[in-house]
Order: sequence, then structure tokens, then C-alpha cells
Amino acid sequence: MSESEVKKTLSLNPAEHRLADILSRFERIAIAFSGGLDSTILAAFAAKILGRENVLLIHADTHTSAAGEDEYCRIFAEKNRLRLLTVDVVIYEHPEVRANTSMRCYHCKKMLMEKMNFFAMAEGVSVVCDGANIDDLSDWRPGMKAADEMGIIHPYIEAKFGKKEIRLTGRRLGLSDYTRASSACMASRIPTGTPITECAIRMATKAELILHEMGFPQVRVRIIAENTARIEVNPLYLRRLERKINVIITRFKSIGFEHVSIDPLGYRRGSMNRAAQL
Repeated sequence: MSESEVKKTLSLNPAEHRLADILSRFERIAIAFSGGLDSTILAAFAAKILGRENVLLIHADTHTSAAGEDEYCRIFAEKNRLRLLTVDVVIYEHPEVRANTSMRCYHCKKMLMEKMNFFAMAEGVSVVCDGANIDDLSDWRPGMKAADEMGIIHPYIEAKFGKKEIRLTGRRLGLSDYTRASSACMASRIPTGTPITECAIRMATKAELILHEMGFPQVRVRIIAENTARIEVNPLYLRRLERKINVIITRFKSIGFEHVSIDPLGYRRGSMNRAAQL
């Protein structure tokens, strides 16, 4: 089936046509595949446009991924018959990342994208794409600078896709989880200037799992001081969170937290990033 026949069969909307045209510039691509919403939908769409044999997923197991994302990557790749390479990188073992300065994401992304490029080239693929989108441009994202320096392609940004367009494309592709909450590296739970440790990452991950199990779909547990957690949830769930706070405090104490508070403003994308820029 020709490229034009593929597009016609998929009944692409204008935004998707732009995205398809961008991807069609390349014979084969690798995708920096976190297992998050953006890279997942990009992988599914690229497989439709280029053919699954021309899409390589490269996942970095950084030991700071949100709970379940590493396993999700494996399941998604198997279900969609896409080739997946997993690279083990403990990012907080690297001094520039562990120090957690305002440029942590720059150092982390540069290291990860170097590895993505290396493994892609080893597979004969010269183009690596990521899931960055136009909504990311309004936030503090030093990692974008690193990705640009490493020659990473941003198909969503070129096609002017934000979260709304990404979710719509996921729904039109028939992906069952196109509505799932966005996630982020667990290192984002630790204030800028506070060194990243395995213990802190583990505590934040366990705490968020507790909240997910209690029915809160989009949460962030920020470690604002030693053994002190601040919970952010979707503002629609704030009252429910307040009603359950005593149970939550008890469970959080069992994993090492001594103090627990609720952020009255609820979840805000990049709330730690705002502090980093001050």
C-alpha cells in the first residue's frame, strides 16, 4: 500500500496529515519510548504510517520512571508487535544528575539521548524522535535544549500537536488508554538543589502507588524536605483527599514519611520547575 493509500485508509484529520507528512520524510525511525502517553501514541501512529517494521522503540530504564511504566513498555511493544530495546541507565549515579541543580534535566537528557543515538545507529536507524509537544514549550524544559543538541526530532512540535491533539489521535487510533494521566520522571518529585537518592525515589514511588490504589488517578508526591511529603492531586479530588488524609498519613508513615501535607492548589504541571527558575 502506498503512502497516500495509507493516509486515505486511516482517514486522517488535518493535524494528523501534518504529523504523517513529517514522519514520512524518514524511511525508518527510532522513538525515545518512555511508556508515557505522548511517546506511546507517537509509536502507534508511526507504526501505521511507516509500517511497524520501520519503527524501533528504545526505552531507557532510568530507575526513576513512574511506577509501572517499564512493564507497560514491554507489554505495549509485544501487543503491537514493535521491536523494543531497553537500555539500563541509573541516572542518579551520575554526579551532574544526582546534584539536582536547575539544569538536571539537561544533563540527564543529554546522557540518555547520546545512548538513544548510539543504539539506534547500531540498528541501522539514523533518526531518533521523541514525544515532546507544543505544551512542553510553556514549561521550564532544559532537557529540550539537550535533545536539540543531540539532533533529536520532535514530530509533535513540528506538527503543532499539544496534549489535546495527542489524546484525540490516540482515541482515533483505538488506543484504550488514551485518557490516562500524564506521568513524569520521579526525580521531579525532589526540590531543586536537594540531591537525588535511591531512597527518596523509592519513597515517592511507593507513596504515589498508595494514592493510585486509593483511587486518585493523577497525583504527585513531592518530597519538600527530609521525610516530608506534599501531596498534589487533581483539584476535583481535593475534598476526597482531605476526607482520607488520616488513612493516608498512617500509610505514608509506614514507608518512612514523618510529615504529610496537602497542596491546596492541587496538581500543577511543572510546579517544581517554577521554583527552579527563581
